[in-house]
Amino acid sequence: MHTGPGQLRSVWQSQGTSSTSSTSIIITSVPAPSAWWRFLLNRISNKEQLHRVFPSKHTTNMCPICGDEVETLRHFVRDCPLKFTFWTIALPKINTLDTITHDDTWKALQLKTTTLYHSFLHHHLDALRLIFQTIWDMHWRTVINRHPWLFLIAESHLDSLISRSPFIIPDSTL
Repeated sequence: MHTGPGQLRSVWQSQGTSSTSSTSIIITSVPAPSAWWRFLLNRISNKEQLHRVFPSKHTTNMCPICGDEVETLRHFVRDCPLKFTFWTIALPKINTLDTITHDDTWKALQLKTTTLYHSFLHHHLDALRLIFQTIWDMHWRTVINRHPWLFLIAESHLDSLISRSPFIIPDSTL
């Protein structure tokens, strides 16, 4: 049975989950199932996790893209050198402030922000989700289809997602 976001929202509301907190409003508005939804529930398969659970099938826990570090969830999303560079390219496309760091984006993706970053979270969360979706798509394009990670393709994919989003106004100077 497929469970859509509306059905999940109904279940949470019937169980007494507060719909007034900004976090629960944000979580219940996440399209489910989506890559970001899986991230929030810590259900992203990464090499560290797969190697621990299935060591005979996944003989290494190293990142299949860079090959230099253990692929943890954080490495999968942000710390792999190619993905870190892509975050650096992508953040200006969504008009983030220069003071926003990679750690800020990591906290925002996890919905673990302080009140200091609440307005950042509120105004940029959909765009961060699109950057994350691009990284997700490019990761599996590289790992499963064995296509090289190309920044031009990643940027084009992100631009396409941004152009279809009703909530994001792209920076016209880029």
